[in-house]
Order: sequence, then C-alpha cells, then structure tokens
Amino acid sequence: MQIFLSLAVAVGYQFVIRAFDVTATHITLTPAWWQLFVPPLWLASTIEWVIGGQRTAFLSLLALQGLLMPFYPFFHLPTIQQRL
Repeated sequence: MQIFLSLAVAVGYQFVIRAFDVTATHITLTPAWWQLFVPPLWLASTIEWVIGGQRTAFLSLLALQGLLMPFYPFFHLPTIQQRL
C-alpha cells in the first residue's frame, strides 16, 4: 500500500504541476502592518532585497527582521529559562 501511495504522489505531482501556468502571473506585495508578523515574508523579503533589487523601507524592515529574529531567542535565553 505504501509503494502504491508513493507512486501515486510521484505521478500525481507531475500532472498537478503542469495544470497551472505560474510563469504568466505577476505577483506583487502590497505592504500591510500585519505582514510584519509573518515569518516567511521576513525571509522572502531578504531574498527580494538582495536578488530582486527592490529597496523600499517596508521591504528593508522585513529583511532586517528576517536577519535578526532567528537570533532573538539566543540573546534572551537566560530570561526565558528563569521564567520556566
């Protein structure tokens, strides 16, 4: 049964990915305050800031969060341990 499921996923993926044409779409980011709380946008904005060349203030703030927030727990680890 697991072999059949693995084959179905592998073959099904080939059909599903060809059903959508994502090359013709143009996706733009409209800045909103709630996007500051979405971690995938932090990392994606870092890539866009470096590779895409967009240097808006909002994108720079998201990129800064993407670079600094992963290290935040390490600086506050003693405080977190004291509260446990």
